[in-house]
Amino acid sequence: MGQIDAGIRQLAASEPSARAASRVLAEVRSQRRRWAPEWQRVAAALAGLTIFAASVTYFWRAQERREETDRALSAAAAIGSWRSPTRSLLRSPTNRLLKAPPRLGEYFYPLESGTLKKEKEDP
Repeated sequence: MGQIDAGIRQLAASEPSARAASRVLAEVRSQRRRWAPEWQRVAAALAGLTIFAASVTYFWRAQERREETDRALSAAAAIGSWRSPTRSLLRSPTNRLLKAPPRLGEYFYPLESGTLKKEKEDP
């Protein structure tokens, strides 16, 4: 314990040399000059990476918006060309007969009577 106390007293009593401060400041300046270009390179790399990531994100989202627009337009086109399935099911084979007037000499329904047969046979 005595040796530790003596060492502490010796450190407290000793003063640094007058040139020590200038040497320390010169070392700090040289270290700062060495680190400054490296920090600038790191900052430039990070800025470039940030710009690249922002560009990729922008173009990716623009592509997604285009795809979404295409999907919406194709869905609208599909809706525009949609036809009711019941429309074809409700169509009767006799629609042609019911919607048009009979042509001269034709009947909607064949009549089974003897007079018609005789008229057709006797011209």
